[in-house]
Amino acid sequence: MNRDEPDVRLTRFPLRRPISLVVLTSWLAACASPPASMPPQPIMPENQVLRPGDVVQVQVWRQPDYSGDFTVGAEGNLLHPLYQDIQVEGLTVAEARTEIARVLGGYIQGARVVVEPLFRVSVGGEVRQPGVYPMLRGTTVADAVATAGGPTQMAKLNEVWLLRAGNQYLLKLEPDQLVTFGGLPVVSGDQILLERQSDFSIWRDVVGPVATLAALTLTILRIGNEGN
Repeated sequence: MNRDEPDVRLTRFPLRRPISLVVLTSWLAACASPPASMPPQPIMPENQVLRPGDVVQVQVWRQPDYSGDFTVGAEGNLLHPLYQDIQVEGLTVAEARTEIARVLGGYIQGARVVVEPLFRVSVGGEVRQPGVYPMLRGTTVADAVATAGGPTQMAKLNEVWLLRAGNQYLLKLEPDQLVTFGGLPVVSGDQILLERQSDFSIWRDVVGPVATLAALTLTILRIGNEGN
């Protein structure tokens, strides 16, 4: 990192080259405050809650008509004629399963229901296929980056930005880091961003020009001495 640049962890999110306008606008609006000094503590799968945009996979044993993948709508309900009155926003998966089983009880006696969420997570910056992806519980930030095609050649691999619940975190791959991005599970609504490597090169931007200038100076001195 250029020593003349401010410490990004204490000041702002650095923008060295233009990135996607959508990603830039989202991060500038949400990342007005400095990043948290510590990474977020992992949220246990049983405590993760559903949000609009998530997908709920419902499997009812031997009842394909009642099974399928249903999106959580903007109003927090499941977008399906049978389940549309079920408000799942803010519910854990276990609570959502209880509500779905309760509704199914009016149609099927002793229905056996399996519910699995697909959380809505966005991955942007220096990844090969930036976008919004549905991800299973237990997916880590590293898994999410891999889902987006993996990092580009210009990605900064030892740092990843995470926006969660209005807070921004700089996740660093260092031996003394308590939680690295490799083992941190995603939750619904996470935004992950890989930063571009610094364009600064000490050999290209400092050593090379200085060496060239020194050689030019010696040439001029030599020519001056020969003229005398």
